[in-house]
Amino acid sequence: MDINSPNGVEWGKEKVKVVYFIALNESVKNKLSAIYGYFNEVVHDEKIVKQLVRAKSEVEVKQVLGGERVAND
Repeated sequence: MDINSPNGVEWGKEKVKVVYFIALNESVKNKLSAIYGYFNEVVHDEKIVKQLVRAKSEVEVKQVLGGERVAND
């Protein structure tokens, strides 16, 4: 799950624009390395992070995370 706020929210002593929540269960235990690898790629890709910040709906977030690009890259 991704929560985004274009204006940012206070997170400790910092202001953040995107917060990620990952819920996993035993059924993906053998895929954890791939999941964390993908997550690591996402958070280190400035273009993807910017698209997530601009996303206005769950559909747009899913498009960005699914590899589809939202207009106005």
